[in-house]
Amino acid sequence: MTPKRRPVAHSQPPLTAEHLAKFENTAATVEMPARWAEFLSRRRLELTVTGRMKGEPFEALRSHDAAGIRRWNLAPGVAIGMRGRKLERLTPRRVRVRAGVEGPAAHIPPWVPRVYHPTLSAPPLWASGSVERHGRRGELFYGVYPPEDRQVYYPSGYPWQCIGKVYAWNDINADSPSWSGSGVLIGPRHVLTAGHMVPWDGTTWGMQFIPAYYDGSSLNGPGASSWVSDARGWETSYRSRYPGADDIAVLRLFDPLGEALGYFGAKTYSQGWNNLPDFYLMGYPSMIANAERPSYERRIPVLRDDENNSFAQIDHHGDSTPGDSGGPFWAFWADGFSYAVGTVSGGYTVSDSKGNVLDDNNVAAGGSPMVNLINQVRTDWP
Repeated sequence: MTPKRRPVAHSQPPLTAEHLAKFENTAATVEMPARWAEFLSRRRLELTVTGRMKGEPFEALRSHDAAGIRRWNLAPGVAIGMRGRKLERLTPRRVRVRAGVEGPAAHIPPWVPRVYHPTLSAPPLWASGSVERHGRRGELFYGVYPPEDRQVYYPSGYPWQCIGKVYAWNDINADSPSWSGSGVLIGPRHVLTAGHMVPWDGTTWGMQFIPAYYDGSSLNGPGASSWVSDARGWETSYRSRYPGADDIAVLRLFDPLGEALGYFGAKTYSQGWNNLPDFYLMGYPSMIANAERPSYERRIPVLRDDENNSFAQIDHHGDSTPGDSGGPFWAFWADGFSYAVGTVSGGYTVSDSKGNVLDDNNVAAGGSPMVNLINQVRTDWP
């Protein structure tokens, strides 16, 4: 069965596993354009001048190791990678709401195969702040709800190749990133991730997105990666009743990878979808395959969504551990496209004064502010 592209009503629920089983993987209909095939296949050396530099950015050194080997010294003030430009934190009032716009659309280029049922890969390698609810305080965390249900998969085709690994540097001059997590292409050159993935306080900050990351590089080629030029998220002074609900950021890439690989759409979560076991959670947790291969869990029901100022804290029992941050919480819809309803934020546990656990859930951040932010970033930063 091949779905037809048609408008999907906002109230329409995602596809069930039973309906999805009838959808067949489909091959690409045309060859990838030469410009994209060339771009994705070539390795690049990207440098940023972060300080005073005299002369060339690098000087050649004589190598005595072996024939064909070349070595260079980088000049002082030169970093490997592309420094980010603008970091913006907004209040909801500064984000435009366009009447009649449901949410950003998804896209699949004709040269990308459509894959509803991913190929499973090697099995897994295993055998932060406070929150207040109803006057009780707890701690944000991530957790696994036994049994461990995440599966490693081979990220080939749409939508699987749209999810990728995110690296972040507070200082691009550092030899290694400050942390890593996950993200998903949500526009031609845009990535949805968690707000806490962005180095907001970094001076010479940098971020890199590698879609379909698998064992050290992208399955789409050594050139299938891009550095982040700009990022937008929410002001820290903005206080939602549910802190996990506004942990959202949208990144702009220097390179429009979504044009080559496709990208997700987004939808405002509806309470009518609670308890439907049709959602996916994907990312690069260090607990699974040392974050070198992606993993996913499917058929996750939403327990409830707590809303404050239209932000939605989507509570669920999908397994989520460090490294999953910023990955999409999503589903397939009847048009055969993938839509994110949230981004993996973390989780929380709340106990009473006697130590009895009242709430123990993982969280995705979503709601209409997420959709509005994506729409505005797509418009302002094409």
